[in-house]
Amino acid sequence: MAVLLIGAFYFYKERMLFIDAAHICFRILNNKTFNIEEHRYGSFITQMVPLIGLKLHLSLRAILLAYSVSFNLFYFIIILFLVYRYRQYGMAILMALYYTLFVSDAYFWTNNEVHQGIAWMFLFFAVSFHKAANHQGKVSQFFIFLVLAALAIFTHPLIMISTLFLWGYLYINKDQWPYNNGQTILYSLLLIIIVIVKLRTSNGASYDGDKLKQTMHIDLDSIKNALQNPMLHTFLHHCLYNYWIAVLVAIAGLATLAKQGKWLLLIWTIVAAGGFVILMSLTYIGAYDRHVQFYMESEWMTLSIIMATPFVLNFLPLLRPNIAVWLLFSIFIVRFIYIGMAAPAFTERISFVEQGLQQMRKKGLTKVVLIKENSEIEDKLLMDWGLPDESLMASVLDGDRPALTYTQMPADQLTKGVPKDKKTMIACFQLVGDKLNTAYFPIDTLKPYTIMSYQAFYK
Repeated sequence: MAVLLIGAFYFYKERMLFIDAAHICFRILNNKTFNIEEHRYGSFITQMVPLIGLKLHLSLRAILLAYSVSFNLFYFIIILFLVYRYRQYGMAILMALYYTLFVSDAYFWTNNEVHQGIAWMFLFFAVSFHKAANHQGKVSQFFIFLVLAALAIFTHPLIMISTLFLWGYLYINKDQWPYNNGQTILYSLLLIIIVIVKLRTSNGASYDGDKLKQTMHIDLDSIKNALQNPMLHTFLHHCLYNYWIAVLVAIAGLATLAKQGKWLLLIWTIVAAGGFVILMSLTYIGAYDRHVQFYMESEWMTLSIIMATPFVLNFLPLLRPNIAVWLLFSIFIVRFIYIGMAAPAFTERISFVEQGLQQMRKKGLTKVVLIKENSEIEDKLLMDWGLPDESLMASVLDGDRPALTYTQMPADQLTKGVPKDKKTMIACFQLVGDKLNTAYFPIDTLKPYTIMSYQAFYK
């Protein structure tokens, strides 16, 4: 976790000038408040960093650097609590495996709230189990359980799956289960109520609601189609060439459960993994390529919790401590290599954005809309919707005054999409005029947007 934290310093541009991070930071600095979307309240923990930076009048570079670090610093702090305060070594290892086993491109996409939700989830298990095991006040137990469980689950819908799986696994395993039968029933019902409330809330949200609708009607035909989904085939291909060590981790854990005769745990794990695979295949249709690998990895990372739990809780304790340490060291080194191999694509996209800014400086342009004629720019950027905010922030970091910004747009959207007002900027999913925070984003308010073809721009 310390290595990932150091990487957050080193790759701060690659992480912060990549779609969601730039978009959310831009909105926080402009609106001067949190930008909580889809009721994902646990994301406040990292969003407070640019907000504090704004209040302290820090430079944009300092804010972006702190924002990049804040994600991994939060995970690192939770790990420290798990290890040094609550002595939950298994959970600490499992949490570290979550942030590595299925991670390469996903390391550079910081703002999927599921990652923050996972950290809240592990804190929830550690604190609630600790209070129950030490027979601390029943009222405080209930309150802490309710608050942390709700915070974790509301941070992202996928946390429901991880939480319910771990709750069931730890109960069946019994080794560290701190609750008596009455408490188990009470808190299980409370978890189910929180999940139901989250489902109802998410159904009313635009993004999460659309995803959930695709998983609401499951029958034999839909399961058959799901297993034939090219998306699943793409993932299995990556399991051979990228995530292969996660497969070995899963095999070691499942084989240990079988050898120990823990058939209920084995069935619970296989059913949970199979159910998650089906849900993923119902939600995402079609093969995917490098353009969205960062996104799909972030979704598949939930499976790492299911696959790695038997390995951590049942296989590792069978080994001598020094062997277990070296085995984990080897696993993490392998995954760090794959994260490092993913980095050039994100460094290159920053260079491409900078190249566009350099063209603007040569031509004396400050605001440009490129006519989108093909996918050439998107191929270089993986996704291009963040370009207006990314280019603006990159320009500010370069010291441009006024700050430069450019984007691309299909020809049929130019009439409605390009503002005539010289003081209005095209940002991600919005036009920003009077609300633009010119202390951070001093755009040119004397000239309108210049509309150019891609060929003329780079000529």
